[in-house]
Amino acid sequence: MKNFKSLLLLLIAFIAVNNLAYSVDYSLGGYLNGQDVNGFSNDWKFTQSGSEYVLTKTFSTADNYFVVYDSNNTKYGAGSYTENNPSTLVQNGGEKVGAKGLSTSSVTTITFNPSNKQIKWEQKGGTTGGSLSEPYVISVYKNPWSQLYTFTPVPGSTNYEYEATIEIPDYTGNISDYSFWVGENGAWSSTYSVNASLSTIVSECKTGVLHVKMYALQENGQRHGSDYKNFGIHGSCSVNANALQLKSDVREFDLAIPPTEITLTATADETTTGNYVWYKSDDNGATYTKLTESASNTYTLSGANIPVNPKNYYKVTRKLANSAEHVEAICVIYTVQSCGKDSKGSVIFNQDFGTLTAIRGTGSRSEFTGIVDGYEYQPAPYKINDGYYAVVANPYYCGCGKGSNMWEEVTDGCLQEGVWFRNLPDHTLFNDTQTGPYGGMLMINFNGAGIAYQRVLTEIEKKDITKNSILKFSAYFASAAVQSKQDVSFNPINVELIIQFKKTGSSTWEDAATIQSQVTYSEGWQRSEVEWKVEDNDGDFRVVINNHGATGDGNDLLIDDVSLNLCTPAFALYFYDQAKDLQFEEKVAQKLDEESTIRIKQINFGSLGNDPCVQLYKRIVNGTSESYVYVSDLTLLNGYYTTSVSPSEVLSDVPGEAELVAVASAKSGGACDANVRAGVEDGTYTPGKQNNVIFSGNSITYSIECGTSSLSNNEEVAKICQGTDAEPAKMPVLKLESTNISNVVEFDIRHNGQTLLGGLTYQETAPGYMLLDINKLYADANGGKTFPWPVGTNTFTVMLREKLVDDYVCERLVNGAVSIQVVKRPQITADLVGKEICKGTSEELSITASPVSQYQWQTMAPGASDWSNVGTNSPTFATPTTMANETQYRVLMYNDNTLKCATTSGVATMTTKLCEEMSLTQNVDKPSVCEGDEITYTVTLTNGAAAEATNLSATVIWDSNVLELQNDGLPANFNATTGVWSVAEMQPGTQSLNIKFKVISVPTGPISIKSYISSLNETTYGSYDRQPKTTMKGESTVTIKSQAVAPTPKRKGEIYAFNICKGDMTYGDPIPYNFLVEDKMDDGSNFDKSNLVWMDENYNVIDAADANFSVNTLQDVTLYVYNEPEGYCKSDIVQVRYRVKENTSTPKVKDYIDCVDPEAEEVLLKTRVENESDYKYLVFTDESGDEVRVFDPSQVGETTYTVVAYKDEIGTCPSEAVELLVKVKDYAVAGNIAADGAEICPGADVTLSAETQFDETQTNVVIRWYSDPNLSKESLLATDDDYDMEKVLTDTYVYVTVETNNYCENQAGDAKDVYVAMKQASPELSITPKEQVITIGGKPSFVVTPNYVGQAAEYSVYVNDVQVESLADYKPYIDSEYIIVFDGECGTTSDSARVTVQWPTVFTPYELDGLNDTFVKDMDPNFHTAIFNRFGVPLIETENGWDGKLPSGDLAVPGVYYYVVTLPDANVKKGTIEVFKK
Repeated sequence: MKNFKSLLLLLIAFIAVNNLAYSVDYSLGGYLNGQDVNGFSNDWKFTQSGSEYVLTKTFSTADNYFVVYDSNNTKYGAGSYTENNPSTLVQNGGEKVGAKGLSTSSVTTITFNPSNKQIKWEQKGGTTGGSLSEPYVISVYKNPWSQLYTFTPVPGSTNYEYEATIEIPDYTGNISDYSFWVGENGAWSSTYSVNASLSTIVSECKTGVLHVKMYALQENGQRHGSDYKNFGIHGSCSVNANALQLKSDVREFDLAIPPTEITLTATADETTTGNYVWYKSDDNGATYTKLTESASNTYTLSGANIPVNPKNYYKVTRKLANSAEHVEAICVIYTVQSCGKDSKGSVIFNQDFGTLTAIRGTGSRSEFTGIVDGYEYQPAPYKINDGYYAVVANPYYCGCGKGSNMWEEVTDGCLQEGVWFRNLPDHTLFNDTQTGPYGGMLMINFNGAGIAYQRVLTEIEKKDITKNSILKFSAYFASAAVQSKQDVSFNPINVELIIQFKKTGSSTWEDAATIQSQVTYSEGWQRSEVEWKVEDNDGDFRVVINNHGATGDGNDLLIDDVSLNLCTPAFALYFYDQAKDLQFEEKVAQKLDEESTIRIKQINFGSLGNDPCVQLYKRIVNGTSESYVYVSDLTLLNGYYTTSVSPSEVLSDVPGEAELVAVASAKSGGACDANVRAGVEDGTYTPGKQNNVIFSGNSITYSIECGTSSLSNNEEVAKICQGTDAEPAKMPVLKLESTNISNVVEFDIRHNGQTLLGGLTYQETAPGYMLLDINKLYADANGGKTFPWPVGTNTFTVMLREKLVDDYVCERLVNGAVSIQVVKRPQITADLVGKEICKGTSEELSITASPVSQYQWQTMAPGASDWSNVGTNSPTFATPTTMANETQYRVLMYNDNTLKCATTSGVATMTTKLCEEMSLTQNVDKPSVCEGDEITYTVTLTNGAAAEATNLSATVIWDSNVLELQNDGLPANFNATTGVWSVAEMQPGTQSLNIKFKVISVPTGPISIKSYISSLNETTYGSYDRQPKTTMKGESTVTIKSQAVAPTPKRKGEIYAFNICKGDMTYGDPIPYNFLVEDKMDDGSNFDKSNLVWMDENYNVIDAADANFSVNTLQDVTLYVYNEPEGYCKSDIVQVRYRVKENTSTPKVKDYIDCVDPEAEEVLLKTRVENESDYKYLVFTDESGDEVRVFDPSQVGETTYTVVAYKDEIGTCPSEAVELLVKVKDYAVAGNIAADGAEICPGADVTLSAETQFDETQTNVVIRWYSDPNLSKESLLATDDDYDMEKVLTDTYVYVTVETNNYCENQAGDAKDVYVAMKQASPELSITPKEQVITIGGKPSFVVTPNYVGQAAEYSVYVNDVQVESLADYKPYIDSEYIIVFDGECGTTSDSARVTVQWPTVFTPYELDGLNDTFVKDMDPNFHTAIFNRFGVPLIETENGWDGKLPSGDLAVPGVYYYVVTLPDANVKKGTIEVFKK
């Protein structure tokens, strides 16, 4: 057992020794950070982690070469040089492993596995497995660099592929114009490059949007090529994101203060085409509803379309030009609600930091006057480092790198050092384009915690803050730094918004409300808000933004849209329909006396109390001004303030509308305050200007429209007949339908445009209408008389009006006009008469009646019962020769196209008989004719015998000098020369001969045409007189009338017989057509116009009643007229033209008011008339009435010309006379101005005054001050009677001019000179002591400059604030300040010097050599001095220092003594003095 234990102990010891031998450490070796490490090094020692060893380092150089040493200095290296990661090492391997291109800004982790001797390394997660070690970025360069675009892993990629999308602004269309850079960790590296040109891959890209991919590693996980940062880039062209963009001119707004309208604007490039289609989303962009489609690239939101959701999505789409696809763009409008539902908001201030013209460089930054102390403005292009601030357009261009370096902001610097600040547009405009303007934001690079912003409200800003109102303080924040940086810890920035109050009389600001928020990178712009219900308003208000960041790293804050809003009680008023339980803001009343309920829900009125006074007002807008008129009080009932109003109470005009508002105010003594009502009505109180008088948040509109009315024919009768005067026509009943807003309605009935019946009262016959029996209404109004309705068209209209109190409103011409035709029934004066005639002959029936336009003859055979139409439209009818015995005839006569108003003649019964002999009848169709007319002469032979007549002839006799036979249509058996009608044989019956004659001359009297039977059977009759039987001959008489004299148009030979200007009542209105012809004939005798017949341009006869024209209607008319007096033929037809012309428009003139020009030529007056070519003549007369054409601008004077314009010839239709002022003004001269100079001290201000020397007739006086006698515009100093000169340093001339209504401003060189002279300035004094330290009793001496001041009266000297005569007059006994003062006319100057007075510590009374013999003796004044020995025992007390003697007269023993000296100023000086003896 003993041996076993010994063996066991030996074994344990052996294992322990062996374990000790094999427990080794490892370190990295090779070429590291530019140094060879050839052995185990604790600086590069690995730390064991499980079975592996790990070393974490940040390399200072990019290219390093690795081997591994163990703690026994055994080397593990590569068998051959490699850059593989991972790599396998071998013991005593001679080669290093290349680790090239390591990031010097990233931590590298190196891992060594002793078991398989494998080494690998990675930076932030490693590169094995194909992941990138940094968030790599890419940018494109032309000028300038674009923003950074970050690569992200390609989903599903197995070959370590990453992608990014680049949008190139203002793309040229040629990718080869651009260069590309790749970087990592949000920064650039100059060692990174792109080994494949995108131009070979996307050479045809036209959109500027590239989809870029890169391979950082090979597919086998090895680094790419010899340099793993030599990326492989490839890409494609995609749709340009900028092809269609959508922006809103309002990005965000407060619902308490909404905009009146918002405009969405789409911007599209040439890759799109067609209409814009607009959409809105109500579910945060999940789905969209189409709004409209149009060619316009803008869409306006207004009224109810103003968005109210927290986020409001809008979208626009447009078709691609070369594709069926559409591109779309989306924008979001945000809302915030500072004030609650029952509140209204007003902005106390809103700080949006303005706009900037550029995004980088000049114009990209500005100062902010409200910045707190401790921060300095940093202009472009320098970096905004810790402790600096600026208002910037984008933080991205505000510097590069960490620390307090002040590098200029240049892109290459950023490429090398890495971007420090993020790319973020401001919150207000959020302009992320390349085109300004850009919104500003406040950027502060904090170097610790502190105030970022503060503002004390001004008196104006705080005047509306009342108790119980709510202050809302808000701002937008963002982090300015990039998201992350190596070796930098970016913590969230803690910001605090504070509302502070300092009560009157206190010096301490108290926090009234605070809120803290954390600002992080990922949140972009973040809004923070704090509110305070105001408890006290007697004091000052301040808002503060605090930054609680602890360090400067990442404590870079952006602030924008700092706003302070005031929320006060708000309320709305509505119309209320109790029956429907509805309320609304607009109401159209139906009746003037209709009562409408208006109510307001009771709310918390804050400082106005629980039950304020609420009143209703009418708002009246006049241009840009508005006023209010009181209507009524509202009464609180069941939670609502209520009142009732009618349109008649609030409407000024009908039809019209009234805008109503409510005003709430605190009651006074339990009732409404009359001063408030007066203040609202006189404009003292207006909406939003005060919180003790609150206007409703809305207005309501109360309106009323006039009713509608119509007139119709209730009997549907369009035509009535008129018989004799004793049988007048009776008009049908009309129907007047009307909806009225008043209970009192009147109307007039008009007949053919003239009032027939006026002031009738509308009384409904049945609901909605009134029947109008015009005949009865007229008779009732005119004592039973009947109106004589004229023949023709009778048109009835109605003018209706309604009554509002004492005024008439809604006067309107009722819709519809009723026209009734009155037709005159023909009146018979000679009726038909029946006759007995020979059988086989014809008889002419005739009737006389008037007026008649149509005749219809009718016949009825014997024994028949129906009438048949026969004959033509004529008053005569010839019975046929075949007429049966007892045949009846009648005629119907009428004046229209129907038989409604026909008159039927009596019945003529015709009987026939057999006649036994031959007879002849004859007649002429026109017994009275004119020269040139044709007449028809008819001869009728009747054989009444039973036998045939033979050898029958008849002869016609006429005067061929008067009548010319017309051969057309004559039978062959008529001899036109002899007038013989050879009938030969004739059976019983009748034959007729019609002969036409034309009147070729006018005889002195009537002529006759005769005819007779000149042969019958065997008998011949040689002449008319030889025919014995009157039945065989006949004679007709024809009267040949003379032609009447034709009328002569006025102004014969001219185009128009009459020219008149519209509205010229010289000749009355209307003017009869007869006025257009002359009153006299050529022989001077009067011309009778009573028989003139007028025709229109189509030769239609114009009724005499209508033969006139109105001078109030523009017209140019051609008429025709002839004269036809009784017994005469009508005259020749004469054309007559008349014209009613437009008056010449009043010319617009341009007064000539200018300065005299001696070299000027005469000017035509017509050039002072605008559009003078529009007038044919312009007549100018001067003040004497003389006609002139020119004026002379070289002569001083003033003339007012009268101008009359003529559009046509002079004298017709002149314009209104207007006045043209021509004023040629002389120049003012220096003598017209009184102005004194001044003598002032240098640097002083002075006010110079000038006045004119003109009399009071000169007005519009303008005085100007110039610095240049040439009076250039650039030298104008002021335009006023006074000119203030500030801090004048040298003698100065200024030049004064004057201008008045009659004088031009002085010419150059002729202004009034005003001289400002400088007085002698007070000198700058200097006093310097020759000795800084003197011994008491001595007098100091000084050097004073300038040296002359000592003799000046203004010079004085002070020592320790006590004036002395001179510097030499005072011996100082204490340290003293000497002040010299020059109190001159131009101010006081001074200087001071200090002299130190030294008290002696030793004196030598034993020597008596005149040097230091006494102690403070013979001062001025003397000093009271007490001397004590060293034990405090008094030795001597004197009034004049100490000469060293004791009261005994002996000198004191040499030694140290104490003294107490009472100085002249009552102070006491204590110390020691030594009596010394050599």
